[in-house]
Amino acid sequence: MAIYCKEGESVKKHKRMSSRDLWTVIGRGKLDVSFRDRLFPHFDQTVKDEGYKLSDAELVQAKHALDDGMENYLVHTDFSYGFRLKYPSDWRKLVLAPNEVCFLSPPESPTDIFQDNVVVNVGETNLSLREQVDSEMSQVPSVFPNWASRQPYGVTVANLPAQRLQLAGQMGPGLRNNQPEMMLTQMTVVWVVKGKRIYRIEYTAEARVYAKFMPQFQAMLESFELS
Repeated sequence: MAIYCKEGESVKKHKRMSSRDLWTVIGRGKLDVSFRDRLFPHFDQTVKDEGYKLSDAELVQAKHALDDGMENYLVHTDFSYGFRLKYPSDWRKLVLAPNEVCFLSPPESPTDIFQDNVVVNVGETNLSLREQVDSEMSQVPSVFPNWASRQPYGVTVANLPAQRLQLAGQMGPGLRNNQPEMMLTQMTVVWVVKGKRIYRIEYTAEARVYAKFMPQFQAMLESFELS
């Protein structure tokens, strides 16, 4: 699992994650104009016709996210490792290594000491997707002590089988007002294998804003392509 990308640090309370369908509808709506055009005349019915299962509260949340958050997206293409994705234009791209790129959310305020982020890391593997996930999960206790994780579940990324995992725990310490403070954070990791390459897409955020930036992460994930 790649090291999280940071330019500061902080946190608060753990939030319950909403349904997978909510993030998929928002992510698809942000990037697929034809789908978005079909949504708005009859939002609830279109969501139902497409086979998504959203509660009334999630339907409202999806509408607000698509109404208020239609940011322009830029394109990042990595020709060396054969992937492409879109990212919000107000996020900052930071190349950490030849095989690793980070996208940083804009600071919420001048005192924001942790920038929530998405990291794409590419490695080599001789394992199957499930073997790779199991191997990396076995390292979680040593890399992230006292973190809790759910069981990974299957998704589709770039038209390929993928695995997705959510974790939560403390990270740090960071400094707030010159005092050390542990950060309560949440992370989503997605793995997809093509040939001998393993692609990891990691979203890390303070727990208090994890849900806020999930639509942007989902939009990036929906746009992810492999050549």
